[in-house]
Formats: sequence, structure tokens, C-alpha cells
Amino acid sequence: MNACEMLARYIELHNQAAAGADDRTSDLFAAGVRMDVEGESLSQLRRDAIIGRFRAEELVLWEIATQGDEGALAKYAWRRHPQLGGIVEVQVRDDRIARMILRPGRSRLFALLASTPPPPISSEGPDAFRGD
Repeated sequence: MNACEMLARYIELHNQAAAGADDRTSDLFAAGVRMDVEGESLSQLRRDAIIGRFRAEELVLWEIATQGDEGALAKYAWRRHPQLGGIVEVQVRDDRIARMILRPGRSRLFALLASTPPPPISSEGPDAFRGD
């Protein structure tokens, strides 16, 4: 499975788990997988809170792209809050996700489709994972 397919499969299993099914996403992760959150310097507590919030929500992906031989990235939005999202990136080795990187931010495309317009987007704006 290439990196784009792996990312799409992760999202499929992620959404099943967020909807209440057994969480089988760990089947896709390599031993010692790294999960990183890019952006401002974060404490471990804040980082864990962001990852926890990310894992609790169903996601929609679009614009999936390869990144070298072993990487893929995509824009994502939360299904229930389509104006919120960011970029998710995976690095794959030996048919497993070796690293996942989250870049939280507001989703520009999905924000246009949301029923209520979001506040203006800026690099110093609200954190999508806090729900501002």
C-alpha cells in the first residue's frame, strides 16, 4: 500500500473508531510510531490534548498528495465542524505508519462550505483544536 492509500485507510479506520466501532487504527502503526503536532511550542499536556481531540472526531480528507516515496499529506476537516481542520501528514515504512504529523489550522475550502462563515483566517488566529 502506498502512502496515499495508507493515509486514506487510516482515515477510514479513524472514522469508524470515532463513530463507536473498535479502534483498529493501531494495526496501521509501526512499533514506536511518532505523532507530532507542528506549530507553536507545545507542552506534552497540550500536545496530548490536541492528539486526543483529533482522534475523537470523524474527519474528511481532500487534496491528498504524495511527498517523496514514503510520505503523503492531505488537508482535513472535521465532519461535524467543517470549518475546522488542518493538514495531516504520514510517513510510511514497511507498510506501516512510522510518523504522523498534525498541522492544526482553519480549513479554507471547507470554511466556504460551512453554514456560518468563520472568522477571518490569520496565522495568529484561533486554534482549531480548542474549538475557538
